Amino acid sequence: YDALLVNYTWLSKALEHAPAGVLRILDTHDRFSGRRELLAANGLAPEYFHTTEEQERIGLDRADIVWAIKDQEAAFFSTLTKRPVRTMLHMEPPAPPAPHREPDGVLRLGIVGGRNNINASNIRRFLEVADQYLRRTLLPIEIVVAGSVCTLLEGLRLPYLRQLGTVETMDALYDQVDVVLAPLAFSTGLKIKVGEALARGKPLISHVHAFEGYVPTHPFHECPDFEAMMRAAHRLLRDPSLLADLTAASARSVAAAEA
Repeated sequence: YDALLVNYTWLSKALEHAPAGVLRILDTHDRFSGRRELLAANGLAPEYFHTTEEQERIGLDRADIVWAIKDQEAAFFSTLTKRPVRTMLHMEPPAPPAPHREPDGVLRLGIVGGRNNINASNIRRFLEVADQYLRRTLLPIEIVVAGSVCTLLEGLRLPYLRQLGTVETMDALYDQVDVVLAPLAFSTGLKIKVGEALARGKPLISHVHAFEGYVPTHPFHECPDFEAMMRAAHRLLRDPSLLADLTAASARSVAAAEA
């Protein structure tokens, strides 16, 4: 073999078993040191895998080359190891576009998330902002949430909120919403849900943090906070032609990442 590729730092011990002369590549996918502190800073108990910078350095040093999934994590890994670190962008393979929805006067915004407290906390905080905005403006907006994160949102009852729960395919969400939202102000790693929406050509409104690792091609891809995301949705209602611009921006982001 010419190369051994190991996915995730916690499996990096396997790199020590590569025969001499085999290129050892560690595909990190995510940063795991500091994760416990990130959760604690946001009032969440530790979950999933986490470690310390000293332990993460051991894993990185086992490789000949380290792949980070976004530039922000590449810069961090470079402070831990002297191994060469490169960003390996991720993009979902292009999928057939969702069928065109005939306008009915309501702008439907879709959110998807797996069952973890980072997703649930971000969605709850976004909905707090959205609730104040919608009470103030009375915009004709429906927010549709899909995925196992719905099990952590039980008891949340808002007149404009509809929870689908787990779905057989993501098309069950994408086919019934006009715009996909990525409301994550804190997290680690890459938001695969962003790449999934872009690959389907869906218009996307994203918090700037959630878009890290992708190529922004529209101001709505880099909203500085949740209030700005709601203002973006408001602009789409005032000027529906912006939906076509946002759809085209998704295609540009996919093309840029592929290039």
